[in-house]
Amino acid sequence: MAALELQSPNISQDEEIYKLIKDNWNEDKPTESLKVLDPEDPLMKRFQEALKTHLVKINKNLTEEINELKVTCKETNKKREEKGLEMYEAQREISRQQTAVEKYRKLLEDIKQSREEKECHLIELKEIRNRVRNETEEENRRAEEMLREIESTSSLYKRFSEYEQEISDRMAVAERMSQKDATVEREMIRQKQEADYILWKLSEEIWRLEKEIDDLRRQIEIKNEEKLVVTQTVADADADLGGLQRERKDLMDAWNSVISSIVQRDKVFDELSHERLTMRESFKTLLTRIEKVKKDTQKEMENNEKLTEIKSRLEEEVRCIDAGYGAQNDQAEAMQYRIDKLNNQIDYYDTQVGALSYEFQGLKNEEKSLDQELDKLAHQKKTLENDVSTKLEDKVIQDKAVRSLTKVLRDTRETANQLELSMIQTENQYGKNLLNLERLTSDVSSRKEDLEELAHSNSVREKELADLQGQVEKYNSLIERKQKQIVELNKKIDEINSKEGGGIDMAPQDIKIASLEKSIEEFDAKNQESQQQWLRQESLLVRLTQEQDVQLDEINRLSKQIMIMEQKNLKLERLLENEKKTEKNIDRRMNELHQRLIKTNAILAEQKELKDQLQDKNFITKDEFTKKLQDEETELIKLENNIRDLAEEKSLLEDKLRAAHSEYLSWEKKVKVAAETSRVIKEEQNPGGEVAVMKSEIHKMEMRLLHLKKAQEKMIKDMEHCVVRREMIMDAALAKEQKNLRGSHNKQVMFEKRMEGRRMKIKQISKENKSLENQILELQAEKNILEIETDENKKLLKDYEDEIYEIDKQIAEAELMKHHKLECLVRKQRKIGLLQKVREGKYKMFHKSEAILNDELERQRILNGDLIEIMEQTSRDFPHLKDDIKKILLTLQLS
Repeated sequence: MAALELQSPNISQDEEIYKLIKDNWNEDKPTESLKVLDPEDPLMKRFQEALKTHLVKINKNLTEEINELKVTCKETNKKREEKGLEMYEAQREISRQQTAVEKYRKLLEDIKQSREEKECHLIELKEIRNRVRNETEEENRRAEEMLREIESTSSLYKRFSEYEQEISDRMAVAERMSQKDATVEREMIRQKQEADYILWKLSEEIWRLEKEIDDLRRQIEIKNEEKLVVTQTVADADADLGGLQRERKDLMDAWNSVISSIVQRDKVFDELSHERLTMRESFKTLLTRIEKVKKDTQKEMENNEKLTEIKSRLEEEVRCIDAGYGAQNDQAEAMQYRIDKLNNQIDYYDTQVGALSYEFQGLKNEEKSLDQELDKLAHQKKTLENDVSTKLEDKVIQDKAVRSLTKVLRDTRETANQLELSMIQTENQYGKNLLNLERLTSDVSSRKEDLEELAHSNSVREKELADLQGQVEKYNSLIERKQKQIVELNKKIDEINSKEGGGIDMAPQDIKIASLEKSIEEFDAKNQESQQQWLRQESLLVRLTQEQDVQLDEINRLSKQIMIMEQKNLKLERLLENEKKTEKNIDRRMNELHQRLIKTNAILAEQKELKDQLQDKNFITKDEFTKKLQDEETELIKLENNIRDLAEEKSLLEDKLRAAHSEYLSWEKKVKVAAETSRVIKEEQNPGGEVAVMKSEIHKMEMRLLHLKKAQEKMIKDMEHCVVRREMIMDAALAKEQKNLRGSHNKQVMFEKRMEGRRMKIKQISKENKSLENQILELQAEKNILEIETDENKKLLKDYEDEIYEIDKQIAEAELMKHHKLECLVRKQRKIGLLQKVREGKYKMFHKSEAILNDELERQRILNGDLIEIMEQTSRDFPHLKDDIKKILLTLQLS
C-alpha cells in the first residue's frame, strides 16, 4: 500500500512535469510560434526512453496491485456474506430475547395492576370498617345519653316525691299553726321550692357539663386511638410499599443490567468483527505487498547485483510481517476466547433470570396467601358486623336489656379495673416476694454457711470430747484401781491397828496414802469440772440443733412459698413464651425477607462485578485497537511527510525549470537586442556593406545556435537527472523504512507503554471519581429524603400542637365554667343554709337596721369593684397567670 501511495503521487508529478514542459515549449506568441525542440528531435529520444521505461515499470506495478485488490475484494465479499449470516442469526437471538423481555414486562405490569386493585379494595374495606365503627360508637353514645337522662329523670322524680311528702307533712303541721305562721310557711315553702328548682337546674347543668366533658374525653381518646391506628397502618403500608418498590427496583435494575450486558456484548461482537475484517484486509494487503516485493526482487536480481541488499531487507520485512501475522492470529484467538466467555456470561445471566423468575413466583404465592388471610379477616369482619347489627336491634327493641347490658358493661369494666388493680398488686406483691425470696435465700445461704461452720466446730469438739471421755475413762479406771488398792491398804491398816491397839503414829505409808487421797480428790474435782463443761457443750449442741430445726422449718415454708411463686412464674412465663413465639415468628419472617434481600443484593453485586469486568475488558480491547490505529496513523503521517517532501522537490524542480526557461527567453531577447544594435551601428558605420552585415549576422546566428544546442543538451541532461533522482529518492525512502523498523518499533513500544500507564491511571481516577460522585448523589438523596421527612414531621407536630392547644383551651374554659358553676352552687347552697337558719331562728343578724345593711352592701360592692380592677391589672401584668386570675375574677363577679 505504501508503494502504491508513493507511486500514485509520482505519476501525477510526471504528468505535471510533462504538461509544464509541453506548455513552456509550446507557448505561442502573438507575432510568431516559438519551437525550442521538436518532440521527434533525436535529442529528446534519450529523455523519452528513460521516462517511458519508468512509466512502464509503474504501470506494471499498478496492474499487479489492481489484480491483487480484485482478488482480495472477492474474498472480502465472501467473508462479508458469512458475517451477514452470523449477524442474521444474532439478530434472531436478540429478537427472541426481546420477546421474552416483553413477556416479563407484561407479567410485571399485570402483577402491579392486580396489586393496585387489591390495595383499592383494601382501602374500601377500611373505609367501611371505620364507618361501621363510627356508627356503633354513635349508637353507644346515644344509648348512654338516654340512660343518663332516664337516671336523671328517675332521681328527679324521687326528689320531687320526697319534696311533695315533706311539703304535705309540713302542710299538716301548718294547719295547726296560726294564719300568720301559715303565710310565712307558704312563703318559705315557695322560696324553698324556688331554691330546689334552682338546685335541680344547677345539678342538671352540672350533669350536662360533666356528660359533655366525658364525651369530649371519650372523643379525644377515640381520636387518639384512631390516630395511632392510622399512623401504624400508614407506617406499615409505607414499609410494605418501600419493600415492594425496592424489590421491583432491584428486579428492574437486574433486568436492565442483563439487557445492557446483552447490548454491550452485541456491540463488542460487532466491533470485534469489524476489527477482524480490517485486520484481515490489512493482512491481505501485507501478503500482496510481500508477493509484489518478491517479484520485484527477482527482477532486480536478474538486472543488478546491487539489489541484493534490498532483497535482504525485504526478506527481513517479510519475517517481521510473519511475526505480526502470528501475533494477529494470537489476538484473533484471544478475541474468539473472549467471545466464548461472553456467551458463557450470557448463559449465566439467563440462569440468573430464571432464578429471579422463580423468586418472583414465590413472592406471588406469598401474596396469594396474604390475600387469603385478608379474605378470612373480611369474613370475620362481616360476621362481627352482623353480630353487632343483631345486638343493636336487640338493644333498640329491649330497653331493659340495654340497661342490664350497660350495668353488666359497667360491672365488667369495674371488674376489669379491679382485676387490673389486683394484677398490678399481685405483680407488686410478686416483686416484693421476689425481693423477700432473694433476701431469704441470701439469709439461708449465710445461715447454711454458719451451720456448716458450727457443724465443723461441733465435729471438732466432739472429737475433743471423745478424746476427753477416753482420758476420763482411763483416769476412772486408774482411780478405781487406786481406790481398790487404798481400800485394801486401809483394810490392812485397820487390821494392823486392831492388832496393835491403835495409838501408833503415822508411818511413811500413811503419809503417801494421805497424799494419794488428796491427789484423788483433786482429780475428782477436775473430772467434775470436765463433766460440767461437757454438759454445757451438749446443751449448746441441743440448742443449736433446735435452732437448726426451726431454720429448716422456715426453709420448708419458704420453699413452699417459692414453689407457689414458681408456679405463678411458670404461668407468666408461658404467657411470655407465647408472646415470644409470636415475636420469634415475626423475627423469623423478617429474617427470611432479610436473607432474600441479602441474596438479591449479592446477585446484584455479582452482576455489577461482572459488568465492571466486562467494562475493563472492553477498555483493554479498546486501548489495544486504539494503539493499532495510532500505529497506522503514524505510518500514514510518515507517508504524508514523504509525499510532502516529494511535492516540495517537485515544486523546486518546477521553479528551476521556470527559471531556466525565463533565463533562456531573457538571453534570447538580449541576443536579439544586441544583434539589432550591432546591425544598426554597422549600417551607420558602413552604409553600403550589406554582405559584411549578412556575414556578421550569420556568424551571430551560428554562435547563437551553438549556445542553444548547449542549453538544449544541458536541459535534456537535467531532465534525465530528474528521472534518475526520482527513482533514487523512492529507493532511499523504501530503504529508510525497512532499515529503521526496529528503532521505530522500540520507540513506539515505549511510547505505548507510557500511554498505557497513563490511561490506566486515568481509568482508576475516573472510577474513583465516579464512585465518589455516586456516593455524593446517594448522600444527597438521603439528605433530601430526611429533609422531606423532617418537614412532614414538623408539619404534623405543628398540627398536633395546634390541636392540643385548642383542646387545652377548651378544657381550661370548661374547667373555668365548672369552677364558676360550682362556686355558684356552693354560694346558693350556703345562702339556702342561711335562709334555713333564719327560718328556724338560729341565725343571728349582725346589722339589724336596713340602712346600715345597705351601707355595708354598698361598701362591699365598692370593695369588690376595686378587687376586680386590681385582678384585671394583675392579669395584664402577669399573662402567664391568666387562668388562675380568671377563676378569681369569676368568683368576684359572682359576689
